[in-house]
Amino acid sequence: MKKNSVIQLIETSALQDAIFNSRNFSSIATDAHGVIQIFNVGAETTLGFVAEEVVNIMTSADLSDQAELNARAESLSLEFGEIIHSGFEALVYKAARGMEDIYELTYLCKNGSRLAALVSVTALRDHEQNIIGYLLIGTDNTARKLAENSNRIGAVAFESAHSMFVTDAEGFFIHINHAFSEMSGYSMSDLVGKKPNILKSGRQTDEFYKAMWQTVNAAGTWSGELWNKRKNGEIYLEFVNILAVVDEQGNITNYVANYTDISQLKAYEAGLIEAKEKAERFSTLKTQFIASMSHEIRTPMAAIIGFSDLALYEEMSEEVRVYLQDINTASTSLLGILQDVLDFTKLEAGRVVIESLPFKMLDLLGTIGTLFSGSAQQKGLVFTIARDSTIPLELLGDKLRLQQVLTNLVGNALKFTAHGTVKLEITLQAMTISQVQLLFCVTDSGIGISLDDQDKLFKEFSQVDGSFSRQYGGTGLGLVISKELVELMGGEISVVSGTGQGSAFSFAVQLGVINESIGHTTQVTPISPKVPSQLTSNKLKGYRILIVEDNVFSQKLIQKHLASFGIDTLLAQHGEEALTLLEEHDFDAILMDIHMPIMNGIEATQRIRQQAKFATLPIIALSAGVTDTERNNCIAGGMVGFVSKPINVEQLCAVLELWLKPKA
Repeated sequence: MKKNSVIQLIETSALQDAIFNSRNFSSIATDAHGVIQIFNVGAETTLGFVAEEVVNIMTSADLSDQAELNARAESLSLEFGEIIHSGFEALVYKAARGMEDIYELTYLCKNGSRLAALVSVTALRDHEQNIIGYLLIGTDNTARKLAENSNRIGAVAFESAHSMFVTDAEGFFIHINHAFSEMSGYSMSDLVGKKPNILKSGRQTDEFYKAMWQTVNAAGTWSGELWNKRKNGEIYLEFVNILAVVDEQGNITNYVANYTDISQLKAYEAGLIEAKEKAERFSTLKTQFIASMSHEIRTPMAAIIGFSDLALYEEMSEEVRVYLQDINTASTSLLGILQDVLDFTKLEAGRVVIESLPFKMLDLLGTIGTLFSGSAQQKGLVFTIARDSTIPLELLGDKLRLQQVLTNLVGNALKFTAHGTVKLEITLQAMTISQVQLLFCVTDSGIGISLDDQDKLFKEFSQVDGSFSRQYGGTGLGLVISKELVELMGGEISVVSGTGQGSAFSFAVQLGVINESIGHTTQVTPISPKVPSQLTSNKLKGYRILIVEDNVFSQKLIQKHLASFGIDTLLAQHGEEALTLLEEHDFDAILMDIHMPIMNGIEATQRIRQQAKFATLPIIALSAGVTDTERNNCIAGGMVGFVSKPINVEQLCAVLELWLKPKA
């Protein structure tokens, strides 16, 4: 059979080997109608078809993207002013007219992928110059397209990035972007033959720049802050990244730098830092002011509460007794408000630290019972404290903070309950050898709280209703402080309540166990508040105590209390006077105020401890200052105990009994 004329032509061509055997490009030969006659190895490799699948079956148009063919036909029609059909005609139109035709074409591969190709189309002619076919030679155009896209993307990125410039290996500017020109004020024409040192502000030393370029050349990059100068002389701060560009041999060919003006950012940061420092200074001053005011207010309040307490035990008319009771109640309430504000300020400043010290649970519950049994009796309420008998008696924790929370919860329960009961219940939730988890719950039969109002309970300076505030008083800080303290102890406070249904406040905390002995009393019976006459004790009778106190009212009150114990006293107005009296008299202990003129209590204590003969003399702090810092300073200064003002007679008696040696 006679061979196809196209094949004959190609077989007699000197390009035979290249066409049939090259894998570097695809060669597709068609007849005059576009039907594929030759499909070489390169075409098979790139398009995935084997020759038998396409030869005498498909046209080269069948392997092409139809949308591209339509667009090419439309473009050629406009160019040559005649209708050119989409398909094979569009592929070979120019080649058929003897024109060079090289164009981009997307081939459709057998596996469904698309191949970007650069195609050269040539018309094949016989000796009479009649077209007998076409040869389409294609090369993979993907890499070039990617390179073009990368260049285009790079150019867009370069212009849209922060301020950037490029130099050659010698450091001379070869390109800048618009942002750099805007920021520096220089155009490219200004920078021809210039190096980046034109930007120097003079604020960095030559050694700085030398080290910077050494780092760039050694590590290939450097980042840091630079003070630069604009064309108009203005100096500004920038954050700079410098990169060294290297060739395949590792030689530096260019430097690329990008800049970010951080002058405003630095100014903003400086403003924030200054504002933070001001806020911290204000917070410190506020805390110091409130602590100072607390001391100044607590001192006269201590006198009012103390003397009204003492006066209530004297004979008087009922009308006068009511007046005194109102004075005592109002001053105690004011002291509670003052303590709330002080505690809230300390919590706000983050200065409250939860301690882990030994304490006895029965002592804690006994204190709560003593504090509230009297007021419960006055209102006709049944107040009980129930304790799980399996709770260890000796625990590790912050007794004072735990007592503060319970005092607030029980106090609120009594305040908002007119009839019925108030109960504090402590149950054991879990126990290991070293820890217990206890649930504290305070329930009452009081007015209750609606569900809508319960979210206000733990917000500062917020009460459920304004009328409650007018009727019951308070700062709205008690529960906020309790919530914060419980969370510092690792627990969380919750409430269950309803209008007219009473309330139940509860929280669980973990405490350490010292002694695994288990108590046997399941209920603690509250006792009535003790009065001075009940505290008169033979244990204290006959002692002599030096009272170092500058406030006249406090002097009288302390003397009155100590006299009820049978204790003899002498007075000193300040630390220096105390030192003189110590040389002239013998004392069994000293009650030392902290804040005094001429010589304060801590300095006086340190002076006393310097003398060996007073090394074991009990010196007990006496102060209206109740901050942890002040307590710690007292202990560090050489004192052995701390009695706060207003004076709790029971506390004073207990501290003296602890430190005074028994008389023979």
